[in-house]
Amino acid sequence: MNNTLVVSQFLSFTLLAWIAYKDLKNRIIPNKVSLLLLLVVVVTVPFQIQYLLLAFVTLVVGIVLFHYRILGAGDSKLLGILAYAAQENVGWFFVVTGLIGGAVSLLLLLCNQLNARQAIIIRPVNSVPYAIAISLGAFFTVPYLKL
Repeated sequence: MNNTLVVSQFLSFTLLAWIAYKDLKNRIIPNKVSLLLLLVVVVTVPFQIQYLLLAFVTLVVGIVLFHYRILGAGDSKLLGILAYAAQENVGWFFVVTGLIGGAVSLLLLLCNQLNARQAIIIRPVNSVPYAIAISLGAFFTVPYLKL
């Protein structure tokens, strides 16, 4: 394994963990961190026009979903970046991300129900920190992130 790949893996893991944490804590994905991740992906992943177009379509769909308040703007950008990074695994990336996102949503729903019944005391959750699911989906499907 070459040093460049190790550095790319470390930076990507760190940036994705930070993005997931910030989304969980503040429901915000910082643009600067997304830009750093984009730079790591561009340097690490070989250029292929079909995956660039797919990433662009993903971003456009994300913007439409943001307009209808279904998906956050940061989530849309993160999906576009990681759709390109996943390359030939992009289909699995979307499937795994969706499954993990569903599990996170059910967990938050359960927490809200337990909170309503005063079984636990937490602040009610009104939105899903989807960057957690997107980051985990990337860990399982992006080729250069596999150890």
